[in-house]
Amino acid sequence: MRLRTRHADTTAHFSSWRQFVLLTIAIAFAFAQAADVLGQTQSSPAPLAADSPSPEDGSLPDGPRARFEAANQAYASGDFEAAIVGYEAVLAQYSHCASEYNLGNAHFKVGELGRAILHYERAKALNPSNDDILSNLVLANLRVIDRIEPLPSNGLSDLWERVVAPGWFPWYARGFVLLWTLGFVALAWRLFARDTANRRILGSVASVLLLLGALSGWLSLGASARIDNSRRAIILEPTVDVWSAPEGQASGASNAALFVLHEGTKVRLLDSTLDWQEIELENGQVGWLPKASLGEI
Repeated sequence: MRLRTRHADTTAHFSSWRQFVLLTIAIAFAFAQAADVLGQTQSSPAPLAADSPSPEDGSLPDGPRARFEAANQAYASGDFEAAIVGYEAVLAQYSHCASEYNLGNAHFKVGELGRAILHYERAKALNPSNDDILSNLVLANLRVIDRIEPLPSNGLSDLWERVVAPGWFPWYARGFVLLWTLGFVALAWRLFARDTANRRILGSVASVLLLLGALSGWLSLGASARIDNSRRAIILEPTVDVWSAPEGQASGASNAALFVLHEGTKVRLLDSTLDWQEIELENGQVGWLPKASLGEI
């Protein structure tokens, strides 16, 4: 009789653990899908050709896709101005990596270096790991006149900037949702567990999951702050004077031109007025220039 009771208890515990595992897998899958939808801020197109438009990309609806393919045909025939118009029509409605990349190629072909770099940078923001985007961006930056040396920094700050890079934000957000959910599932299951050993295991698992979820949430906040504080732009004019105050020469004799920037240089955006933008270079220099002379990434 005692053996039967032990066997029944073992069977019940096994059944409970099997239900727990199946429920955990189901909830994890559901929340992973939900987190993927919530965190997905970009499309991942097929690999792009290095010097020509990508022939296929299925991430667009039929209307914009037709304009995208027409722009590709214009590019292939050498009508780069028409291609630019076509890609810009797509981007006016959708955030689309292939259009950004191909638009950068078209601007590069017509000698508009600043706009080429601008759209390569936007394509990189949508697909940071694409080799063709990265190689074309390097090639274009080699033609930029300004060579600005960044300020020296210590290893810890460099490591932190890599950890909370903006591209990691969707992954940290998904990890936070998934880990936090699984942690509370483990806590809830602990309430129904009868065996003391199982309750201890579930409590430990829940603690670890919630701790990792809190860490992931903290890192997602850091990455989000980097996104908010790391607005960048590209100089679009051949040359532009950078002033000590907004309004340039119109603000009076006390305002002076501090230095000159050239097309394609990347700057960080600070304060702004209606028509003027304060910028900072990687070497720490700060000044004001007209908003119309740059394009925000």
